[in-house]
Amino acid sequence: MIVSSTDSKAWKQTQPGPGDDLYGICRGRGEFVAVGKQSTILTSVDGEDWTRRASGTRQSVRAVAYGGDRFVAVGEQGVIVASADGKNWKRCGSATMQTLESVAYLSIEADWGRPHGLVVWLEPQGVVRAAPLPTLGDTDQADGRRATP
Repeated sequence: MIVSSTDSKAWKQTQPGPGDDLYGICRGRGEFVAVGKQSTILTSVDGEDWTRRASGTRQSVRAVAYGGDRFVAVGEQGVIVASADGKNWKRCGSATMQTLESVAYLSIEADWGRPHGLVVWLEPQGVVRAAPLPTLGDTDQADGRRATP
């Protein structure tokens, strides 16, 4: 269930689909992206009408963030998926098989002024990890591991 408000006073409940257990939501590029159980990824421009998207994984997706002109979502068994538009998702390489519970985007300005991104996640044991923002052109193996360094 998603609860939304345009004025922070009156709230409206929306059930995107039957059985959709959702864990996280973010907004970017003028669109909401919600993620959840059984590889659920939903998008909406208004927070009321939702469209189911193919996630590129079978694992549950626990959190989603927007930054660096892309959405990044993380979840069970270390899954990381990314999308430039919120509609088309691609599985990215991951350095862990642990369930990833959260994700955030950080933009770091380098000396030459070009932004660099990091994906930061919190593993269940409370360990914070960080990795470069996945590129959408990465070639991955079937198990989600990066095929090339």
